[in-house]
Amino acid sequence: MNVRRHIEVSGIVQGVGFRPHVYRLARERALAGEISNTPSGVTIEVQGPQETIDDLTVMAKSGRTKCKPYMEMILIEFAKKHKHG
Repeated sequence: MNVRRHIEVSGIVQGVGFRPHVYRLARERALAGEISNTPSGVTIEVQGPQETIDDLTVMAKSGRTKCKPYMEMILIEFAKKHKHG
């Protein structure tokens, strides 16, 4: 079953390669969603298997970007979505 997560990332995550890093990780894992800048950092909307999203979150937190020491990732919402068709 697919799930959908809304993740807020705050701190110094703009201009350091964080969005391309998360995008690449999501593509490698065949996840759907979007990532965008906000006034306080970055918002990630992602959908796919729960285990795969968990892996994406772990990898994004430990990524090889300059922002790692200055960021905080917060799971705002966790909602199960039924897979269609």
